[in-house]
Amino acid sequence: MIRKCEPHRRPVYALDTLPLSKNNTTRGQSPHAEARQASAGPKRKLRNPSTPSNAGDDRSITTSTPSRRSSSASMGHTPPLRQFETATTPPSSRGHGAKNARGITDPPEAQGVLVSRVYGLLAGLTLVLVRVVGGIVTPIADCDETYNYWEPVHYLLYGTGMQTWEYSPEYTLRSYAYLLPPAALAKAGALALRLFQGPLLPDKRLLFYFLRVVFSLISASSEATFVDAVTRRFGARPGFLTFALLLTSAGMFQASPALLPSSAASNFVMVTTACWLSRRYAWATLAAVTAVVGLGWPFVALLFLPLALHTLYEAVSHSPGPGFARQCRQGFLYVLSLGVAALVLVLPPVLLVDGFFYRRCVLPVWSILRYNLGGAAVGADDTLYGVEPWSFYLKNLLLNFNVVLPLVLLLPFLLLLVPPPAWPSAGRGTSFLFVAPAYLWLGVMTTRPHKEERFLFPIYPLLALGGALSLHVVVGSMDRCLTKAAPLAVASAKGNKGGGRKRNGRDKGPEQEGPPRPPLAGLLHRLAHMAVRGMMPLALLLHALLSLSRAVSMTQNFSAPLRLFDDFSKHQRAEYFKAAAPVAASKSADPSPDPSPPPVRPARLCLGAEWYRFPSSFFLPHAHVHLAFVRAGFGGQLPQPFRAENGTWAPPLQAFNAHNLEEKARYVPIHSCRYLVELFPPAPGGVRDQGVPEPSTGAAGEGDSKERARAQEEATSEDERIVHDVEWIDRRLRELGEARPVAWRILRHYPLLDKALSPSPWRAFWVPFGGASRLHYGAFTLLEREEEDDFDPGPWSELGFIQ
Repeated sequence: MIRKCEPHRRPVYALDTLPLSKNNTTRGQSPHAEARQASAGPKRKLRNPSTPSNAGDDRSITTSTPSRRSSSASMGHTPPLRQFETATTPPSSRGHGAKNARGITDPPEAQGVLVSRVYGLLAGLTLVLVRVVGGIVTPIADCDETYNYWEPVHYLLYGTGMQTWEYSPEYTLRSYAYLLPPAALAKAGALALRLFQGPLLPDKRLLFYFLRVVFSLISASSEATFVDAVTRRFGARPGFLTFALLLTSAGMFQASPALLPSSAASNFVMVTTACWLSRRYAWATLAAVTAVVGLGWPFVALLFLPLALHTLYEAVSHSPGPGFARQCRQGFLYVLSLGVAALVLVLPPVLLVDGFFYRRCVLPVWSILRYNLGGAAVGADDTLYGVEPWSFYLKNLLLNFNVVLPLVLLLPFLLLLVPPPAWPSAGRGTSFLFVAPAYLWLGVMTTRPHKEERFLFPIYPLLALGGALSLHVVVGSMDRCLTKAAPLAVASAKGNKGGGRKRNGRDKGPEQEGPPRPPLAGLLHRLAHMAVRGMMPLALLLHALLSLSRAVSMTQNFSAPLRLFDDFSKHQRAEYFKAAAPVAASKSADPSPDPSPPPVRPARLCLGAEWYRFPSSFFLPHAHVHLAFVRAGFGGQLPQPFRAENGTWAPPLQAFNAHNLEEKARYVPIHSCRYLVELFPPAPGGVRDQGVPEPSTGAAGEGDSKERARAQEEATSEDERIVHDVEWIDRRLRELGEARPVAWRILRHYPLLDKALSPSPWRAFWVPFGGASRLHYGAFTLLEREEEDDFDPGPWSELGFIQ
């Protein structure tokens, strides 16, 4: 016998129920309920409404007349796979008659488990595919990810990279414990590259994308664990909705491959919440402490405050003892022991790692906490890096989670207005408890003047859970209201096609017919039910389309830096192998060993006003390419190179400051640069096409602006080009200090969205028809200096570029 709409069965939890009596009766139930159930009369059979009329009696449901709470609470816990089967698989796939390899008919339960596993496998593969694609195509949206994390990882691998003031031994705001696992993975990948590509010049870009794909896979694994725990605690429908919202979220698409503590904190939040949902408090505490101490980002501890309070509540509720004071004491000692045990496991490795790299006993978690919260004590705080209005986070959430944000904001009101039957079987209080950290995080972070989009990454999974619960409650409550408000319509919709009703298999006579049934009422009721039940797929479809539009817009409009530096890496590798060819030929003629590398001319790559768009040193193919900055209007503090030896604990090459003050010694003269990356506005003609442009060259020699413009136009094909305003480029180069702009030629350029000239709705989302005409693009350009002999190595040695 198959139960199609079987209620979710579970153990009784202490948070949303009262203590049970010894005979396992439910709350509010009299001890004589069993006697009343026995005297309630014989059981009756009800046909499943969703079963066709010609189905056999094997699809009927046996029920009794007492209350559903009394009958369902005494049952056992339904396995999650069984819940998924009854909620998702159609009756035809769960029916009898399917045979296995031996020709024996499998029971319906085994068939349902098989179908649910197939669905789960397909869902997992889809999630992995989406995350891997995001790791490959998603641009880096925050310069902190580049200079605070990718650059130190590159230094740990190759001994070169840019250092920020947070890694200075004087301040020690960043922890190397967070960087050590990615560096170890990259080291293993580098060894594999040397095996497959040879020891001459392995392609470091592959390591960059390899790490991003690994981060994406870790995120997918955390999401799967989180969704499985949600399904087990709240049921199949909230679990499926949570999975769908996470899968199609533009925020998760961007956050999952990022090398940021906030992105890793999102994974830890999912794992911690999964353990919390499964009532494994020890593992949840260990994951929470690891996130706070191991990531070097202590602010995430705010998200685990509800977990600590709920663990304390459960410990007090289940503590043996005659008095409440003794229960509180035992519960508090239990929670304290969990925290201390987790600290003992996590803190010593972190201290050892940071002590090794800083060469003294430091705790970066305390340093960054003191800097951000005790600004008066250190004379600076995070407001030096930008201040945003209170609506900043709401706007970002509306872009990345669109329809989910109103649902999440609606959930507290549903908690007060919607009765318990419309909520998942875990209860209203329990349902809201696991989403409460997101509201706490938003409330605290909104009050902080310094705001960044990456600070929202840890609550993205909780927002998906809150939106799923809210959508489940809204649709369920409206469906129940429609059922209760129109009993006549329901009866009309379920009536037989004839005029009379049947009782005990016999037709009533004309004189026994009931009141007339209006067919219009039944039709309207059916349409209302279809509209209500269509709200759920409609909301999911709308969220998926808006998120897809957002992800395409971000990838298409802001991928120019990754594409440009990717081409620069290819260009430098080609020059390197060209210089290595004569060396290889001489070695083949002379078999004597010569370990020296090929004579490659050093090249300085300079960044101007777009210094924050540099992806990482993984796009600089070898140690002969050095990164530098030219003064272009930025008034803050720029990073500087690590020392070649002992760079993590030795004093930096130049002094850092904690006040974000400009250090003019960071800049180099533009005539010492061989390459320059700058963003130029297009000519009045704008962007002809957004396709991939081919390399173009300007006129060589001493031609004037008109000849260079004509040569540029001749080198430009009829489509897929940005028309450069050569006069504007000359003027910009002179502003940067270049006395002879004619010495530069355009090597590569890609379109980059100009946010100041593009209207907000069109720049935030990709619109397939007519949207591109409203956008304005600049030319993110790589220029090369043509004069080979113009070389000034003076500032290089001072800044440590040449070792």
